[in-house]
Amino acid sequence: MITAYKSKGSINFNIKVVGIGGAGGNIVQKIYLSGLPCETIILNTDAQALSKQRATHLIPIGKSFTRGGGAGADPAIGRKAAEESLYEIHNRLQDTDLLIIVAGLGNGTGTGASPVVAKFAMERNILTVGVFTLPFNFEGKRELSLRAISEMEKYLNTIVVIDNNMISEVASMDSSVSEAYALVDLVVKNCVESIISIVQEFSEVNVDFNDLKATISRGGLGYFAKGVAETSGDVQKAIDSVLFNPLLAGVSINDVKGALVYIKTNGDLKMTSFNEIMENLRKHLPDKTGLKYGLQKEGDKSVKAYAEIYFIGTTGKKTTSSIIESITSKPKDLINLDLPPGVRKHKKE
Repeated sequence: MITAYKSKGSINFNIKVVGIGGAGGNIVQKIYLSGLPCETIILNTDAQALSKQRATHLIPIGKSFTRGGGAGADPAIGRKAAEESLYEIHNRLQDTDLLIIVAGLGNGTGTGASPVVAKFAMERNILTVGVFTLPFNFEGKRELSLRAISEMEKYLNTIVVIDNNMISEVASMDSSVSEAYALVDLVVKNCVESIISIVQEFSEVNVDFNDLKATISRGGLGYFAKGVAETSGDVQKAIDSVLFNPLLAGVSINDVKGALVYIKTNGDLKMTSFNEIMENLRKHLPDKTGLKYGLQKEGDKSVKAYAEIYFIGTTGKKTTSSIIESITSKPKDLINLDLPPGVRKHKKE
């Protein structure tokens, strides 16, 4: 078996996750409640909605402008609210090593305020990843969301886009609406958890903050994924969960030009399984893609699974128009796709 041990203590970098608007706030609240070791911040123009949420910090923005009444689905109001509250935003984002911005695009606060926060972070040289959800087509707000992405692309180191329209393609029609939406929350949580696991844990086979920075700084679209093998018999299922992430818009693992893989284990991981994981990931990446891996075993047995695989990849810098074209391109016909076991239970019947 493989015996790579976590060193005593950990290296702490200041990671902050900010949820902007209703959708972003709801997702970040779940990250906060999950106990991930990061500082969580929620910004909203809607004082009533904000009062019902939980995070490390709750910040009402645009108080004098909106009087806590929300942005009325108007991005211009969301932008002005963020600009009015830049002092409060600065106080919470100073001394940040890595910032993850989470928002739903298409309505007022998330669409209008997110570019303000992204630009603020860029001007202070904060390594920043944007994770955004696109609205359903029936909402009629696609153009607004794509316009926001076009603006933010030049401020963000990497952008991850999750398309709500794909929910109905991968979720069983018998599942509840809340269960279906939970798929989106899970993709975002896995993105944040991948970053935290790589940065905050020091291992015998190590990847560090500078490795993460080098990968994220390549720019373009991000491909983040997680796979879990509860036992040695689940390794292929975990690999498939990393290889196929259909909710991500405009990117597949085949597009990745730089990648980090981090594997956590309860200590029982065998060399045959390790080779299976790495060789499967390698063969799905372009030939010249740089791939660095880390391997960590929890000495305190806090990892229960046989293997947890965290994958972070980026496509490299693209033009804004090519990013928008990738995001808006017609997705694969997932109904006819032989979905892997990790996804198949959500397959549309």
